Amino acid sequence: MQHYCKTIGALAAASALVAGIATAEVEYEISTGYSSMYLWRGLDLGDDLVETSLDVATEYNGLDLSAGAWYGSFDNHPYAEDNELDLYGEVAKDLGFATAGLGYIFYHRPGEGGTVDDSQELYVSLSRDLGFAQAALAYYWDLEGDNDG
Repeated sequence: MQHYCKTIGALAAASALVAGIATAEVEYEISTGYSSMYLWRGLDLGDDLVETSLDVATEYNGLDLSAGAWYGSFDNHPYAEDNELDLYGEVAKDLGFATAGLGYIFYHRPGEGGTVDDSQELYVSLSRDLGFAQAALAYYWDLEGDNDG
């Protein structure tokens, strides 16, 4: 009987400990869409963009963490059809007056004849919700050093 009481006491203590640990909520978003033009930072990269994405976000120790993947297939005239896979992640912190972010983007574009046109960027951002609009400033750094993206 004493062994039984010790076991129940240990289980009760363990369950109270587990109940006290808060787990962060993980948010997921899946989307798909079509656009007649693929515009990226003001550049016309092609027509008939079919895209899909998966995004995941959570909070950890006061930091907002997010990551995702985006895939697009489009008509890259005059080069026929083209595909692109983007993988990205960001860490953001609410500073009170604004939100600061640090992120990474990997662009994978398989080319004609098995060539690959990959690119990577780091970015820093500062944004603020003004109530009626969102104001943001970001700086992107091309890691390849060719400054074409």
